[in-house]
Amino acid sequence: MAQQPQVKYRNDYAVPPFLVDRVDLKFDIEDSVTKVSSRPVINRNSKA
Repeated sequence: MAQQPQVKYRNDYAVPPFLVDRVDLKFDIEDSVTKVSSRPVINRNSKA
């Protein structure tokens, strides 16, 4: 059973405490398996 979408109001918005500056992805592709690793660069949001 699908959920009904929730109403979101502009005054409910909150500044996120962290910001993602960059995400480095590494793909290791082989015949039977693919491995993906990620390294996010996250910083505290000074406006939060």
